[in-house]
Amino acid sequence: MQTPGEWPAGTFDLIVLWEVLYFFGRPLVRQLAERIEGSLRNPSHVLLVHWLGETDYPLSGDDAVTEFVARTGSFLRIIRQQWAEYRLDLLEPIPAPFAISAT
Repeated sequence: MQTPGEWPAGTFDLIVLWEVLYFFGRPLVRQLAERIEGSLRNPSHVLLVHWLGETDYPLSGDDAVTEFVARTGSFLRIIRQQWAEYRLDLLEPIPAPFAISAT
């Protein structure tokens, strides 16, 4: 399969995006974010790992992750970050609000 145009059926408890987002550019990062939203189990995680050095790709590692996090901010939250030569971000779904019943 070639993502984000193609995407496997089903749901997942872990999606790893390791050194791929900066190859996509902003429009494809947005498309991938949309694919992921409907593919997460509860509980689940998304792990992003991208090199922070200079590249000639459409996006830098930092820009690619920032774009992805911005596009998934309505349903994912960062729970851990680590920065060195690589940027590692671990995200999880934002819990749904508790329903309040009138009794």
